Amino acid sequence: MKIISSSKKSMGLFVLGIALAVSIFLFSSFGSQIISSGTGTGIVSWGLRHNNNHTTPEGNAKGIEILNSNGGKFIGNTDEKKIYLTFDLGYEAGYTETVLDILKQNNLKAVFFITGNYLEKEPDLISRMIAEGHYIGNHTYYHRDCEKVSFAEIQEDITKLQSEFSEKYGISMQFYRPPQGKFYEDVVSEANSLGLTTLLWSFAYEDWGDNIIPAETAVSKIMARIHPGAVLLLHLANETNSNMLPFAIESIKAEGYTIGDPADLLPTG
Repeated sequence: MKIISSSKKSMGLFVLGIALAVSIFLFSSFGSQIISSGTGTGIVSWGLRHNNNHTTPEGNAKGIEILNSNGGKFIGNTDEKKIYLTFDLGYEAGYTETVLDILKQNNLKAVFFITGNYLEKEPDLISRMIAEGHYIGNHTYYHRDCEKVSFAEIQEDITKLQSEFSEKYGISMQFYRPPQGKFYEDVVSEANSLGLTTLLWSFAYEDWGDNIIPAETAVSKIMARIHPGAVLLLHLANETNSNMLPFAIESIKAEGYTIGDPADLLPTG
């Protein structure tokens, strides 16, 4: 595999990348917790305990209960060998266009979770995503930690992004992903009431900031934990995922999986 060398990112992008992603890695690697502090009660920090036999990873029981009660998901149909691609975008680091090219070449669809910053600064990329049949997900306007703000502020973050996106593009967001994977029942219930399916993930790895992972290593990490219905959380803060994606797609298909349309994860009827 040919790996494209990276130019050094600015300190500002590095810090923002860490803020957007570091807790995701910690909880995905070491399991979930329930936090009793903060403005909400029973705050869940989503994370997983992976198995080594390509079966569904173990998620936090309280988190799964909240998702199930409010139409949320962290995984697709576990009876089908399908994988779903999702990307969290707090800012543009220069790799999204390449990923869109790869998805287009393979006729694949993904969910791109954006913040207010991305909505304001990247209209051309968002327009392309929509034109090519991808889904734009709500990652809240300000990407604030639900432990540190009130429920009213969380509501504002969700609805502000939802309304401004709809005004600009004439369509509604259909998916919601809480910042840092932290949530409590009122938050997921609020998203559900707005017509948003809360979508977490069943695979994530340390792919942000300046932490560039060689393509071979990245693909190996994914293939070691692949499982039916897997929802992959990927970032585009560096070249890791734009480099590895063509090889991951090839490897996923070679194992008898397909990459599904995220529409599968939306409510039916």
